[in-house]
Parts: sequence; C-alpha cells; structure tokens
Amino acid sequence: MAQSFVDEFIPRIEQLKNCRSLGDLAHILGYKPQALSYILYKIPDESKYSEFEIPKKSGGVRKIQAPTSRLKKLQRRLANLLSDCEEELTCSNRFTHPVKR
Repeated sequence: MAQSFVDEFIPRIEQLKNCRSLGDLAHILGYKPQALSYILYKIPDESKYSEFEIPKKSGGVRKIQAPTSRLKKLQRRLANLLSDCEEELTCSNRFTHPVKR
C-alpha cells in the first residue's frame, strides 16, 4: 500500500508521534491494518522464526533463529522508519541549538 500524497510532506517523526492505533502504525509502515495485526498477533511466536544450526570454527554448533520473510519485511520497514526518524532528529538538532564559542 502506497502512502498518500499528503503523507510525503509530513516528517516521519511527526507521523510516528501522531500514531494512535494499530491502523495508524500499519498505514505508516505501508500495511493494511489486518495484515499487520495478523503478523503481530495471529501467527504463533514459534512460527515467526525458522531455526537451524551452523557449525562453529571452534567445534560445536550455533543455533540460528531467522525471522520468516513476512516478519523480516515488517522488521525492515520498522527499522527504516526509525532510521528516518533518527535522521530527522539529528538534522533538526543541528539548527535548533546555538553554537557555543
């Protein structure tokens, strides 16, 4: 789902601050509310990750729990949103604090 034209002009941090419901968050992340709810609440936790083992150089094995493609996509979108917010905060702080000499 594409974000609306108006959303493009609202900073991501403001979109997140104004988020009041799962539907609002779904919209920001580009999901339908039902799809986000399904991933978060309907898929059992044990089904959200696939588990496998890889050998260690020193011997033994390392257990890996990798997110399923659905969860990984959601995590990536959330990470991108938070990264955008961090950039906006960093940029805004550069201009709001007086320079100390």
